[in-house]
Amino acid sequence: KAFGRRCLMAQALVRLEKSLSAHVPLSDTLSELCCRLDYMELMPIMKALSITRVVGNGVISILRNSCQMLSELMAVSSEVDANNAGRNTEAFILCLMPFGITFALSSFTNGYMDSAAKSPLGIMLMLLAFSIAIVSCGFLLSLIGNGNKSQKSMNTDFGMPYLMFLQVSGRIREFITRFFPESYTTRQYERFSELSCDPEKLYEMEISKALALVLFVTPLTFVFLLITGYPVYLSVPAALAVIIMTHYETSQRVSRRRELLMEEIPLFLSMLVTLLQSGVLLPKAIETCAGAFPEKSTLGYEIRIMKAQMLSGLSSGRAVENFSVRTPIPEAQAALLLISRYELTGGAEVLQLLALQANACWSLCRNASRKKRERDALAMVLPMMLDLISVLLVAITPALMSLRISN
Repeated sequence: KAFGRRCLMAQALVRLEKSLSAHVPLSDTLSELCCRLDYMELMPIMKALSITRVVGNGVISILRNSCQMLSELMAVSSEVDANNAGRNTEAFILCLMPFGITFALSSFTNGYMDSAAKSPLGIMLMLLAFSIAIVSCGFLLSLIGNGNKSQKSMNTDFGMPYLMFLQVSGRIREFITRFFPESYTTRQYERFSELSCDPEKLYEMEISKALALVLFVTPLTFVFLLITGYPVYLSVPAALAVIIMTHYETSQRVSRRRELLMEEIPLFLSMLVTLLQSGVLLPKAIETCAGAFPEKSTLGYEIRIMKAQMLSGLSSGRAVENFSVRTPIPEAQAALLLISRYELTGGAEVLQLLALQANACWSLCRNASRKKRERDALAMVLPMMLDLISVLLVAITPALMSLRISN
């Protein structure tokens, strides 16, 4: 009644009341409320409310931290967006300049563009300039709309077509481990240990994927070089480029997982601390937290791994310790080790340290959000540089064609 009948919030609350009357689980109804309001930033607070039945009044601390974190993230977003508003406008205007300059030169000059239009090289350069401008516009729009993208789950499977190369990839992995520098091998295993509980198998899968792509790309490149008359040894750099791109793709997956884990783990730690302070045992606390995170999310996948390990007979403390090994965030790793220690020794002091470490993770999440937005703003330089190249091509190509014809 406080919002009015036609208010969107009132309609969402009425829908929430009907769902609860139909005995729909609280977590599902609160998630539906966020989706109906189209405001997914409220999801952490709704996740905290979903465990009210388990912890009672202890959920207030989670709500306080979640609301504070939400307000800080909104303040960071507003500040960065205000700083980037002028730069976004400049980049968009610069994207339109190649087309505007072409129209101005064609309309207000006496045949300045005719030399470029009559020459095949001039036509090719103008098409190149317009192609660069279109690519720049698409890249700029993707950067502007990047904040509205939904989070994607991290899939660690490389696909079935590469399984036939697993036997060969195992031998290649052994060769790399034996003869390559130890620092390189250690760094590779650290990357794959973040993505999977079995880094050796994942390492072999990446090698098999790179091997399959090399065997597919190299013959095509060889035939193309023979047809075009270029030296056939250029197929070797093409194969090396495939290997480098496969390595870069894995690095991007690791970086993306770290970002998603940074966004989700502070709430997980706060919920876990509240549940432990309420007297809930660690296995039951992990099971309760599992319902607050989607199964396809990064943290949901890790929680499912911990639950599977506990069902296989591993202790909950050991399962959390294994999760800390796959966590590259030092603050979160320290908090997970404290949880494992609490399972063994108990004590209020450990819970106090764990609460402090969870607050440190909230601060780290806020700083990471600021850095991510600033990094996205820095990426705006690339489309601006592409637009500058396009403008120069449009302006200089007719003059170059005129000089070529006169000579």
